[in-house]
Amino acid sequence: MKAKKEKTTQAARIISLLRCAQMSLKHRIMERAKDFGLTVPQFMVIHEISKGDGATMHDVVAALALPKSTVSRIVDQLVNMSIVKSKRPFDDRRTVNLSITHKMRKSKMKVMESVGADIERKLGRKKGAGIIAALEEIVEIIKY
Repeated sequence: MKAKKEKTTQAARIISLLRCAQMSLKHRIMERAKDFGLTVPQFMVIHEISKGDGATMHDVVAALALPKSTVSRIVDQLVNMSIVKSKRPFDDRRTVNLSITHKMRKSKMKVMESVGADIERKLGRKKGAGIIAALEEIVEIIKY
């Protein structure tokens, strides 16, 4: 008996390729973060804090789904490295506000720019423009 070959729909293939691209991009960024002397968990914490104008310890713990003690240890390391600033509000001693130092904002941008430059170099302008157009169309289609 022959095994039944399942047909993959275009939508399933697109979703699979997007997931694969996302994971590959994440791994590439993490490799570059290591070049800057950061561990993967450290860069993950930095990334979460830098998504906005800062974050609370609670926000980072929730986003990364890591134990509070682990995030706290990583934040302490980053504070000692002058990468993250940690501050407790005077009126709420339970909250810890976290922000990225100016020095780290520049380094994080260098990590992202480095990965972006690699992608642009490998794709070329014409292919890159085509991919951007296709991804923008996908975003419009699946936007909610």
